[in-house]
Amino acid sequence: MPLINNHDTRKIHQFFIEAGATGKRLDVWLSGILPEFSRSAVKHLIEKGAILVDGEKVKVAHHLLPGQRVDFFEPQKKASDLTPISLDLSILYEDEYLAAINKPSGIVVHPGAGGNQPTIVHGLLYHFKNNLASMGDAVRPGIVHRLDKDTSGVLLIAKDDHTLYKLGNIFMQRQITKIYKAIAYGTPAVDKGVIDSPIGRHPVNRKKMSSKGKNRRNALSYWQVEENIGPITLFSIRIATGRTHQIRVHLAESSWPVVGDRVYGENRRALSILPKTLSLYLQKIPRQMLHASSIAFKHPVTGKNLFIEAPLAKDMQTLLETGRKILDETL
Repeated sequence: MPLINNHDTRKIHQFFIEAGATGKRLDVWLSGILPEFSRSAVKHLIEKGAILVDGEKVKVAHHLLPGQRVDFFEPQKKASDLTPISLDLSILYEDEYLAAINKPSGIVVHPGAGGNQPTIVHGLLYHFKNNLASMGDAVRPGIVHRLDKDTSGVLLIAKDDHTLYKLGNIFMQRQITKIYKAIAYGTPAVDKGVIDSPIGRHPVNRKKMSSKGKNRRNALSYWQVEENIGPITLFSIRIATGRTHQIRVHLAESSWPVVGDRVYGENRRALSILPKTLSLYLQKIPRQMLHASSIAFKHPVTGKNLFIEAPLAKDMQTLLETGRKILDETL
């Protein structure tokens, strides 16, 4: 007996199996012809009875036969109960499929447990008038990836589920180039290098990550010095992986902690040898000096090569200018 009644309002996709699909698993075949739905999502829908074969519920591993009819009832998007809020969003790029904003520091990307402050998502709902991908997630509509609350810079937004799925694959397959700028304590002996150090959850402090953590995963960062200002350095960093706190951990464990990073510490020696005025100024920096500078990838729909760049955050520019000025005055 069919599990879907005649009053069902969900969008239905109907397919008839041809000879070329004979013997294929239902979940594998369907995720191949509907790429906006991952195989795990298809499996979940089969188990829920939202995908039927000849009107009947089947197992995930059902093998297809010629002439069978597959009915796929597309899941309805969950309505978000978040209130759109007008935020001053800086749009770096936008087309009908995706957008990129210059995320300011000091604001989280999406609501979390116990949080009641405006987030980037609240602003996106207002600006894009709910024209955002959801994939059934009412809390993180449009969100492809995330940046820490106190990290500024390029943040990608998907406007539909197909684009969200495709961008997710681009990130997963590392077909994307992400460059960050960081101002950190210390002066490297060379101008560029590679940090290849797996990262996992810190064995004691669960809010931190560490190369000595449990269940470590590979993490690779390519760094280059852009400018030295006394014992502080402006780094350009390309990350080949996207682990939590990757840049902050890699720099801190290389004795170059990011200025303003209260989690992974400051370089007390560097502070002690700086001019007092600059040392005091640095200790008052309210957030880690980390900025997602640019992102480059092939557009998942049009195939166009995109390069999206966010100018260095104003507070980081001010820090560099102030450092140069103070050091010039002490020479």
